[in-house]
Amino acid sequence: MLFALLHGVFISFISNWLMPKYERYSLVKKTRESPSVWTLEFAPKEGEVFSYRAGQFAIVKNIHVPPEIKHNFRSYSILHPFDGKKLCFGIKVEGEFTAALAGLSEGSEVEISGPFGLFGIPEEKPGKEAGLENLEANKMAGKGAFEKEGAGLREEGASENLASAQKVPKYVFLAGGVGITPLLCMIEELLQKGKKGICLFYSNKYLEEVAYKKLLDGYAAKYLNLKLIYSITRECPPGVKCETGHIGFNVIKKHCPEMKGAHFFICGSKGFADAINSQLLEGGVGKERVHCEKW
Repeated sequence: MLFALLHGVFISFISNWLMPKYERYSLVKKTRESPSVWTLEFAPKEGEVFSYRAGQFAIVKNIHVPPEIKHNFRSYSILHPFDGKKLCFGIKVEGEFTAALAGLSEGSEVEISGPFGLFGIPEEKPGKEAGLENLEANKMAGKGAFEKEGAGLREEGASENLASAQKVPKYVFLAGGVGITPLLCMIEELLQKGKKGICLFYSNKYLEEVAYKKLLDGYAAKYLNLKLIYSITRECPPGVKCETGHIGFNVIKKHCPEMKGAHFFICGSKGFADAINSQLLEGGVGKERVHCEKW
């Protein structure tokens, strides 16, 4: 009986991946976030958006691509937590397909299938405030806009609480370029739930390439439970507070000196992700606490 059940689940998973079911969506809004990154917001033509958890991705099929483009689909991480009404993606224009997708006019239709992927925030065990040992992903992200408006908000005279809130991180995010997209979704979900000890390291070559900077700066100013560190691999502009060079274990340790029990979420290019992953493991972080998505 158990074998038959597991076999059915496996077959269902393979079928969904190899023959994904697509639904029609309309592009309702597009926003330029940096010289090469756009946010595309889609709404379903019928019904609601499929349920997903923060960190997962969907496959977007552009039915308008010219015939000379070899593939008309690509997978993208979902940018914001589930609300049932829209799907947002942050895409970097770096080829024919992404250029064609970013070039769509508002009102254009695409086909989307999902959700896919295991990347995400592990589910806490009952009775453990920081119990992230259970690696089952959340079944669904928090619904709606930020529901816990008072959770973790900065207040006058709260400076002494700021240091303690950021002293012991529980969730450390490390993003390289457009790898910010699934991490932003997870961070927003944690902020919704009033979670503490959130730290984001965000690496780009130049400051002007930092996508979602205004949004992230706003969160960091509003929520004392979020610590934000920009890392610029080229020269950091005068007057801008940031780390210069690549993110390494020493930089992480500098801003998160007490890392015991923290979970690390890495997303970026293969070189970026592999380098940080190796340094974390060499620094004594257990591999069960390092979660990685790379391309």
